Amino acid sequence: QGRAMLFAMFGDVAEPVLVPPWNRIADCLPPLITACGLRGLSRFKPRVAKEAAPGVIEANTHIDLMDWRNSRVGKPLFVIVDEIIRHLTARRTGAADRHEATGLLTHHLVMDAPAWLALDEVLDRLAKDPRVAWRGAPQIFETVQ
Repeated sequence: QGRAMLFAMFGDVAEPVLVPPWNRIADCLPPLITACGLRGLSRFKPRVAKEAAPGVIEANTHIDLMDWRNSRVGKPLFVIVDEIIRHLTARRTGAADRHEATGLLTHHLVMDAPAWLALDEVLDRLAKDPRVAWRGAPQIFETVQ
């Protein structure tokens, strides 16, 4: 029903991708999501394989802008930048899938002013860097509508 509502509201710009609550889902469930008409999955942490299950492209987020364990507030900019660098390094060294996009996890309903400021600064810096290639969901999940 949720998928039908999204496609009714957003039409062709809606992507058949599941982002589960808290970006977590039991490993036994991805094979079942194709029956719901979904072809993509996004969790948190580097993916193990390009497909979470046959026909289900996985593209995850890797950097959480919020510090849930310590203060439950936005992380400082230098921490976010360090986490981005670590994921990019892992991609280049083979410790993470080199073809998976680096994803930022945002929590728009609970983000505080420092988190919004850090996100604004990160996006501004990335937008000005000619080495950064922005990809949209259709390219990331390789979907064809």
